[in-house]
Amino acid sequence: MPKTPTKRPLAAFVSLLWPALFLALSSTAHAYLGANEGFDDDLAGWTQSGSWSHEPADGLLLSPDGSAEASGAGIHTLSQCVDITSVSANRSVVVIANVKSVGHQSPVSAAIELHVSTDCTDGAPTGTATDQRSALNPDVWSTLFVSTVRHDGFPRARITVTVDHSSARGPNPVTRVDLAAARHDLISGGNFFAANYVDAFSEIAGTWSWVNDGFSQPAGAAEGSVDTAGAGGDLWLQQCNPLSAVPATTDLFSILRAKAEDISGGGWGDGEWDYVVTYQFYPNANCTGGVMTTEFHYIEPGATDQWWQFSKFVPVPSGAASVTANLYLSSDGKEHTTGSTITIEDWVLAVGEPMIFADGFESGNTLAWQ
Repeated sequence: MPKTPTKRPLAAFVSLLWPALFLALSSTAHAYLGANEGFDDDLAGWTQSGSWSHEPADGLLLSPDGSAEASGAGIHTLSQCVDITSVSANRSVVVIANVKSVGHQSPVSAAIELHVSTDCTDGAPTGTATDQRSALNPDVWSTLFVSTVRHDGFPRARITVTVDHSSARGPNPVTRVDLAAARHDLISGGNFFAANYVDAFSEIAGTWSWVNDGFSQPAGAAEGSVDTAGAGGDLWLQQCNPLSAVPATTDLFSILRAKAEDISGGGWGDGEWDYVVTYQFYPNANCTGGVMTTEFHYIEPGATDQWWQFSKFVPVPSGAASVTANLYLSSDGKEHTTGSTITIEDWVLAVGEPMIFADGFESGNTLAWQ
């Protein structure tokens, strides 16, 4: 299969979840955990502070085209208390927000925190996680995301998007938010906020350990270190995930942050080291019964010591009951030395929206077409 390199440094900008792909999805809400994520007609369901309004003509989608608009100086927040009881304990929840600063650059953040009370006002949240950006490239939609692991006894989560216009230039700075949502994240512990989250994965190649690093907060990441010098020293991390939380005819999408460090024996970003993220679907809930389909995502990132963000939509074949998530880092047959390392965090396989119809030919079944 040909490679499809995707180079998007977080230092410069963040990955867009392509609007054209969203056009293939309906706005049915049961795959989401919150309400009114698309701001199609208004801001109903969201608690607001600062100055917000509904912008009907500028959204991530072409139709419907709405978004939430923060305007004027100061700090503006949108928040929502979300029922997450459908997410099993020790599984993950991800908050995603698409943000665009109009003609300026201002700090923005997306955050999630777990609560006991049904209205998220108990004052003692846990599992707080934040994707904080000091600035975004102006006039383009950028995706913020961060996940957290649901704990027993915490049936609610508050998701919050914050826009800080305190230092923005101009008389009336504007920032827009669209497709802000909480979703099931099928990967457990992919934020690596705690050291034992690495233990939720199978370490098939290389040595993987927890490190106090990361792009989101709190800090935490998984570092893979090459064990064998030469062309055979690859890295491989894997996790089996049931699909019980995925509604029928629903796609998934994958997001990952990664950083290469101490790569020896070959240039990073010239094809000598590649990420290969694969998702293999199985008919049984424990990732057995023979592989039904495999989705490949070849990634060839750029400079070392810099966080990169990657995203890909993942179709689910009819009848699949589980999926293995594989992060495979190959030297592509090139020489390198023992101790070369890769660091990853915020590995998400999120439940998307139900498709308008099936089949998109992924399964080879054309019965839905006439």
